[in-house]
Amino acid sequence: MSTVTPYLTVEEQVEWIEEIKATDKLWVTGDEGEDAYGIGPYVSFYVYHSVEEAPQLITKFIELFNEFNQIKNEEWTHFIHPIKDVFIKAEKAEALLADLDAICQRQYQKTDSVYFTATVSDDTEISSAVWSYSMTIAERPYMRYSHLKMNFRYAWYIASQENKEKWTQFVERCIDKLKPRHAYSGFEIAQAASMHLGSYEINSLEKIVTQAFYGVDIDHPDFNGTHDHERIDGYIDYQRLGSGIRTPVWSFLLDPYWIAKLNTTAEEIKAYFSCFKEVEINEIGYPENQTGLWIRLGELSMYPVEDGVPVLPVYANALIKSIRCDELKLVGYAQWDDDPNEHLSYDEGIAWMRRFDEDSSWPEGKRVNKVNGLPLEEEKLKVKGGALCPQTGYWQTPARPDLRQYFEQGEILPTFSELDWGEVYWYWAGGE
Repeated sequence: MSTVTPYLTVEEQVEWIEEIKATDKLWVTGDEGEDAYGIGPYVSFYVYHSVEEAPQLITKFIELFNEFNQIKNEEWTHFIHPIKDVFIKAEKAEALLADLDAICQRQYQKTDSVYFTATVSDDTEISSAVWSYSMTIAERPYMRYSHLKMNFRYAWYIASQENKEKWTQFVERCIDKLKPRHAYSGFEIAQAASMHLGSYEINSLEKIVTQAFYGVDIDHPDFNGTHDHERIDGYIDYQRLGSGIRTPVWSFLLDPYWIAKLNTTAEEIKAYFSCFKEVEINEIGYPENQTGLWIRLGELSMYPVEDGVPVLPVYANALIKSIRCDELKLVGYAQWDDDPNEHLSYDEGIAWMRRFDEDSSWPEGKRVNKVNGLPLEEEKLKVKGGALCPQTGYWQTPARPDLRQYFEQGEILPTFSELDWGEVYWYWAGGE
């Protein structure tokens, strides 16, 4: 990739974005014969575990790979060999796949870490893949999460309700088996196969798509998947995922650790979302009779910016704002001086992480002040505490997620000034 000329001209960017909106396939951009990248759906799991638990986690990852192998409807094209650390073609991987668990276990015993990748791609090995699987067992689990990430074909997912249910059930089994600290799913520049730092091209394309879609995520386990859970000096690296959860877009996990950080309960969180019938919440059992929640915010969508700010991510982010890692590191490569291929800057990254907040203006100059196709003042979705209630019925606020309160039109909505919350907003929860 040149650092003198743009990877995509403005005209090519516009054409690429319009092609993405017009099709359900992974529409990639890139020169023929070279790496090509496009938007596709993903799911990722970040597992906090001890050194002693690593061999068992390897077996769980391989079991899930074998199950994933039965779901995908296309043949693998490339693998990264766990020992040789090189891509091999699928036709040469029979021995590897036949003894994958044992090979990964041996490599872990030798090096204290192991990773394995499988892809389905018509382009190069690290191009965006329509199906991909990537697992890493961290060398130092006391400061890094081990992780599993998969890309899946969007056209397959939406082809039938049966496929949607098959995928949903598989992901829920993954969470139940792994008991992760974090899990996320949505759209991204598909890059589960791009190994450690993603790529310079991906970082540039991510800035382009964040200007066009609210629902495209950024997920880079290898360089933001560290944590400080075992630090005894209280230090927190706010640029890493251990400091909080990512901005919810479609599906996200609240495990018992993060629920406790919210100072709430699983039941209160379920009550908070009860006014949206399209939100699905699955309880996940954790050790010591604790409960985690896998929350799916309606249908999978890229949410084009011109369609307005999506309601469900706004509502979800109001709930988790106090534990969101707004300063998360989003790019793996530094940008050269005068490089025409821009990456998200530190300040832009924070603004993007906050894009569903009440006071957000992201993307600058393109934000449409409407929700669900109606101007905000017509939707009556939210009202600031201290203002008059515009409509008789039930209202809820993230400041008190356990509370669903009835107000008459004209009543003053409470501000809960005694809480350390900041500005309180009330959301319409229905007339009954």
